[in-house]
Amino acid sequence: MGVGFFLPFCICGQPNESRLTKEQMKQDLDTLLQLLETSHPYSMGYSEPIEWSNAVQRAYDSSAVRARSNFEFSLIIGRLLQNLKDSHTQVSINGLWSQHLNKGYRFIPIKLSGNFVSKDLNQKIPLGSELISIASITLEKILEETAPLLLMEHDSFDGIQRQQDELFPVYSALLLLQKQERVDIQYKDTEGVIHEVSVPTWGKKEKDQYQKKNVELYNDLPKIEFYHDTAYIGISTFAPKKMAKQNRIIRRFFRSCQRKKINHLVVDLRDNTGGKSTEVEYLMSFLLEEGYNAPHNIIAKRSGLSDSRVKPLKNKFIRGFLRFTMRRNEDIQRYIELMSLPEGETDTLYFKKKIQQKKWIFQGEKNLWVNGLSASASVDFTQAWKKNQLGTIWGQCIMGNRLGTFGNAATTSLPQSKINVSIATIRYNYSQEFEFYSPNLCPEIRVENSFENIVNGTDAYWSAYRKKI
Repeated sequence: MGVGFFLPFCICGQPNESRLTKEQMKQDLDTLLQLLETSHPYSMGYSEPIEWSNAVQRAYDSSAVRARSNFEFSLIIGRLLQNLKDSHTQVSINGLWSQHLNKGYRFIPIKLSGNFVSKDLNQKIPLGSELISIASITLEKILEETAPLLLMEHDSFDGIQRQQDELFPVYSALLLLQKQERVDIQYKDTEGVIHEVSVPTWGKKEKDQYQKKNVELYNDLPKIEFYHDTAYIGISTFAPKKMAKQNRIIRRFFRSCQRKKINHLVVDLRDNTGGKSTEVEYLMSFLLEEGYNAPHNIIAKRSGLSDSRVKPLKNKFIRGFLRFTMRRNEDIQRYIELMSLPEGETDTLYFKKKIQQKKWIFQGEKNLWVNGLSASASVDFTQAWKKNQLGTIWGQCIMGNRLGTFGNAATTSLPQSKINVSIATIRYNYSQEFEFYSPNLCPEIRVENSFENIVNGTDAYWSAYRKKI
């Protein structure tokens, strides 16, 4: 069913906002399609031509029904872009969330695992309780209405569930809440008894205070632990704010593994949505003696949007200076080549150099933990792990396959609605096969969050791993 058929019944949380006219929405859709045509290396992504054509028509038809709020229009755009099945090309969730909080709007600080509450910062709902409704709107209806905001990467079904779990505070807030300081929640406890409780909502102030008190939870540097004969390293991003520090931590970790004579390694890429290829190469260099080259090649289209990612390189003098002074930096040289292309032209850029370590290569048993939010650069790392048969992969199917992904998303604001959208500007390939279609990568050992894990707040992956060893 097209998005236009259910949006008139949307329980949107922005009823007092000004509405976008039909003509304004048409203008923004025109702009979006033009941006895809001029900036995306394959403007239909994974979609078939007839599938994409129908999706475009549905978006225009939905916009022609009536005036809509920004949030309602973002759902139309989200549904359209989902047809690309390219997780880099999307309505910016961060943009919607920032706008929501900056308006003084509120949210409910709970997270889910399926239908069950796995975190409640208000401590009003027991963990493991089944969420029934918020403000008399059922959980099923909330998930149905916000489905167009979910990111897709080919057949990333586990990714959909992980997003619904992790981002439920965002989706439910965008749909239901403005400045309500309390909201009624109905839930069923672990004994099957139904309760209704009034819970306080949070705003930007409460969110910032919580993050300040729990700063370590938001640290994007690697998490390291040693348990007897097992070493654990969790990499939350391949684009940390302090890359040099991340690399020092990784190097010290593998040096410690060798000195402690560790025989079992766990690399944790759960919820790692990507980053830089050089960071993938660096981590892999401690696992493969011959090193690893990432990517094999990229297919890139030169456009104003792609230029916005590397504005200094638009200057010919700067390009010439870097071409000479950074001639050993393969990444910079390839992007100088891209910036030298005429606007609108597409080219394939190849990468050959590998990062290699002279020592500290881990020789013991290796395990990789991934989930439905392991995406982009994490997909690159996972396919290299699998291709080189480095060890057991645990968890869920990830947001990508063994062939490649899109990447280098650039964000722009649509002129009428001011909705931020991200658009991929490259196709990132792991080999020279130049194929798109392959099943998403899945683990050898599947790990599910059990009811016991939810109630006790324990980690399902550690539970499964300890049972094995």
